[in-house]
Amino acid sequence: MTRLFSPIVLTAALLLSACNNSTPTNQQASQPAPAAQPAPKPVKDTITIAQSADAYTMDPAKHSTFPTANILFHIFDALVTQDETGKFKPALALMNPLIFRGLIMA
Repeated sequence: MTRLFSPIVLTAALLLSACNNSTPTNQQASQPAPAAQPAPKPVKDTITIAQSADAYTMDPAKHSTFPTANILFHIFDALVTQDETGKFKPALALMNPLIFRGLIMA
């Protein structure tokens, strides 16, 4: 008899708790919403970069994706770069690079 009684009591308790009328009272509805927190002040000397994915590696010689390149370009600089016409010019290098058989020589 108790084996049959326990499931019936539990089922009835669950049904009664589901039928609870939980509408807010007038006192709860009249309370103002909490004020929004102001945005934190930015810290000096900090760069925040938002992008869709994290960097896959921090090794500049092994990157091949744009999210990684976007971060690495802000951290590392190249010895040479190209101008608008595609010619090489020094970036960190002290002189123009010498190009021999398609290779850049120092």
